[in-house]
Amino acid sequence: MIKQIINLDTVPSTQTLAKEMAENGAADGVLIIAKTQTAGRGQFERSWDSQTGGLYFDIILKPEKNARQAASLTIKIAEVVCETLHNLYGVRAKIKQPNDVLAYNPAKKEYQKICGILTESATKNGKTEWIVVGVGININNNLNKSLTATSVKKLLGKDVNMENFKQEFFALLSARYNQWLKSVSM
Repeated sequence: MIKQIINLDTVPSTQTLAKEMAENGAADGVLIIAKTQTAGRGQFERSWDSQTGGLYFDIILKPEKNARQAASLTIKIAEVVCETLHNLYGVRAKIKQPNDVLAYNPAKKEYQKICGILTESATKNGKTEWIVVGVGININNNLNKSLTATSVKKLLGKDVNMENFKQEFFALLSARYNQWLKSVSM
């Protein structure tokens, strides 16, 4: 699934960069990771607070699927986020469709946003040319108190190892993506 990794310190938006690269013929499996984004965005062009400590990435995919089938990919990725949070930290998480992951904050006795997913694609004659999946996960970032979001750090009261998270997440993502490719036929 992941064939090339581009690590950046700061970028306006991994989504915008990945989309431009896809439109210009970037290969399948390019992963762009940034430590911070200055103009991170989510659904409906909403801004995404992307300070140091979070995991912000986009991946360019070129599955041979029709446009309708490609829509289910966002939910698959949200499931991977939930599973990774539970496997590594015991965090209870659930999907808020169409593209958010909420984690249970026992101190507040409520679910709060911990992850946003933005999927954009291009099609031609009903077939998917490319899909760009952007994910922002609050891991060790200190969130603005005015936000109704949470992070792993906030839930556990300590920083966690980002490399462990990435290793678990991307291994699980690759496995689930390959299952998705096989299960969703043309």
